[in-house]
Amino acid sequence: MVIQHRKTRTRSRRLQISVALVALVVGILALTNPNEKDFEAWLESEYGGWEGAPS
Repeated sequence: MVIQHRKTRTRSRRLQISVALVALVVGILALTNPNEKDFEAWLESEYGGWEGAPS
């Protein structure tokens, strides 16, 4: 009986941690989500332009 209770508690704890991590990642993505112009400016600053790039 005790072993069954421990397994249930462990699964519940893992589920809580998983949900918290997913919520954290989604929250970070939502807060830092740049628009297309910002993303292109960052990409340009990181990797520089390339000759075939549309203007």
